[in-house]
Amino acid sequence: MIKELLLELFIIIFLIIFYQFLILIHVSSNWKCQIKLGLFCGLAMNSSMLFRAEVFADFSSEPILIPVIISLLYGGIVSLGIALLFFYTGRYIIGGSSPDAALIVIFIVVCVVSLARSGFMRWQPYQRLLIALGLVVMAEYISRMYQAALQSREGLLGAFTFSPNLALYLVAMTLIVLFMEMVIKSKQSQEQMLASEKMSAAGQLASAFAHELRSPLTVVRGYLQLALRGLEGEDKRFIHLSMSELNHAEYVIHDFLNFARPQVEKVEDVLICDVLAQIQESMSPLVVLHEVDLNMECEENLWIRADQLKVRQALSRIIENAIEAAGGGQVRIKGYRESEYICLSICDNGKGMSKKELEKLGTPFYSTKWKGTGLGLTVSFRIIQAIFGHWSYMSKKGKGTKTIVRLPPRPAAEAPCAESSIL
Repeated sequence: MIKELLLELFIIIFLIIFYQFLILIHVSSNWKCQIKLGLFCGLAMNSSMLFRAEVFADFSSEPILIPVIISLLYGGIVSLGIALLFFYTGRYIIGGSSPDAALIVIFIVVCVVSLARSGFMRWQPYQRLLIALGLVVMAEYISRMYQAALQSREGLLGAFTFSPNLALYLVAMTLIVLFMEMVIKSKQSQEQMLASEKMSAAGQLASAFAHELRSPLTVVRGYLQLALRGLEGEDKRFIHLSMSELNHAEYVIHDFLNFARPQVEKVEDVLICDVLAQIQESMSPLVVLHEVDLNMECEENLWIRADQLKVRQALSRIIENAIEAAGGGQVRIKGYRESEYICLSICDNGKGMSKKELEKLGTPFYSTKWKGTGLGLTVSFRIIQAIFGHWSYMSKKGKGTKTIVRLPPRPAAEAPCAESSIL
């Protein structure tokens, strides 16, 4: 019996780990990964049946609930649906007893696992492991209780005893989750490395492009200023129009140079409330132009170590986008301390963004503005990243957008004191 169980668990572990190996060597989209996970989990469930003398003779000792839990936790409902379809197709071909028991127990387990599925990927890896192990224990006892309830009350009381089988299930789930987390971390590292290489190449190109354009534009500006003297009427208007377009070109070049050199050049003590006050003052004309109700709040003693000008530049661009998006609405900015971070929340009730737009946010040269360079937010994000900060966006079409920027604080023992301020 133990040999059979060990063989079944080995097959399940091998197939799911083989799926992870394929994901590592072949770059696939999310939906393809979900399909592959579902297929391999279904194959694992079917393979475990082949090594039993009587299929589903004793469902309470079946390890097939492990692939069920894995497919739902890491692949979602799509992977689970494919796994179950594959499983029941194979089971129909193979045959066996007690199909209703399998269906009822799997349904109960899926309902419980679905509750843990919400927000599962936002937990830390060790927390996901603990959740998965807890679900294995829960699934095993649900299976036992169902089987015992069909027999007698005495059998129901005996269903809560610990068995060696459960220990083996926990070991198998631990191995599978550890390999899953290794693959997730490896893929994230690959994506970050690829993004870093793209950004580096784009930065070098942007720098070369900006430097080549800056000199001739400076010469053109100088001659236009000389030509402006003594001109009247239409000629003067044309020169002013040309100067205006040159200003826009220099603005674009400035974005290119900032994209190429986002590093922090001067590290100093920065009080977030002061930065927000400066931004509020500089944004006053834009607020009036877009008829926006701008409100800022800031807790006391929110000190960070960074380049103040760079931080202001990064936050200004994010706030500027919020003001332009609100257009007659409201923008709420709040500075506060949360756990080990100094946080800034920027909320607007503007038009919001779709999921597709959110995914592209911060991508070099992507912009929803007519004259946007697509580098403003990219520069802001790189500055935040350079001071070891993080950012996140939440948005709903027609409802607005919320941006949260998290910055590492200066150690409290070293930070000077400041009065609380509400801007």
